[in-house]
Amino acid sequence: MLSERAEQVLAVHQDRLAGMYRGDNPGHVFSIAGLPLGYDTGPAALEAPRQWVSRCVDDLGRPMALVEDAVTFRPPVLEPGTHGVHFVDALFGAEVFAGAGQVWSRELVGDLVDLSCPDPSESPLAVKAIECGRTSLEATAGRVWLGTVVLASPLNVGVNLWGERLLAALINEPESAVTGLRTVTDTIAGLHRAYRQAVPPDTLRFYAASSRFAPAGFGHICGCTTQLVSRAVYEEHVAPLDREILGLYPEGGSIHLCGAHEHLIPVFRDMEELRAVQLNDRASDGFPHYYAGLRDDQLIYVTPSEQMPLDRILAISGGHRVIIQSCIGERIGLRKPLEAE
Repeated sequence: MLSERAEQVLAVHQDRLAGMYRGDNPGHVFSIAGLPLGYDTGPAALEAPRQWVSRCVDDLGRPMALVEDAVTFRPPVLEPGTHGVHFVDALFGAEVFAGAGQVWSRELVGDLVDLSCPDPSESPLAVKAIECGRTSLEATAGRVWLGTVVLASPLNVGVNLWGERLLAALINEPESAVTGLRTVTDTIAGLHRAYRQAVPPDTLRFYAASSRFAPAGFGHICGCTTQLVSRAVYEEHVAPLDREILGLYPEGGSIHLCGAHEHLIPVFRDMEELRAVQLNDRASDGFPHYYAGLRDDQLIYVTPSEQMPLDRILAISGGHRVIIQSCIGERIGLRKPLEAE
């Protein structure tokens, strides 16, 4: 399945990454550009998991030279993408549909406080997702990492389900908003627990892990919608739920950010469970603020952008505490970091 050379190279990259989470010097700039295997927002992975895994393994055979890249970490991860970022929405009965190359969901019509928590052991969709994990584990004998469906985060799912009604409620009717988000959080937590019971920690990784890979024992959440709320609202009503999800993992975890979230950096800094942030698109432009404002033990995954190219990222950080989400081609030595802007 993996060549001997690939297994050796992947092991070296893993050791270096684990060392970075411990605060060790990685020796040179760390970069990651993994290989998502089988990602498809359609039903294939969950409806026919054995056939899906077989196709994933076949696909892995073609880019073996990429996996053997000694400079950039190219972890192959089986990533079922059924319903994209709207998987949890579908558990609550939201209509999920495709259009314009994206996956969408329609908002629910009921009140926030009326939402009920589906049991992962009884929901047909959740059962299929966990069974896909078990089937993948059996078919690959644990030699390839397995991602989950997108489990998102309480606020992301809440906005998918209720739209601006939730955002208004967080200010005007916080009790009803928190009640609804509590149900969403319990559902997401149940899915995390079910996956962790079905797949060993050395094999289990979170969704989008091929480009956001972390060592065993780390979790991950989406923070896309956090840009829509104030620091006070996030700190009081949302951050405790995010911390709860990350706290399910012994090492804590990371949060994905893709917008203008810089006003939340002081809250992120104080979240003990938050071990890393992952920046892309607009969030990458704010890299200097994250580098200056986060704790020294919080890593930053960052995708270079037009406004924040690789050279500028390295000029600010020297490559310390940073994981570049791009192939860099050749080893780059660590430099003395400058004062972040």
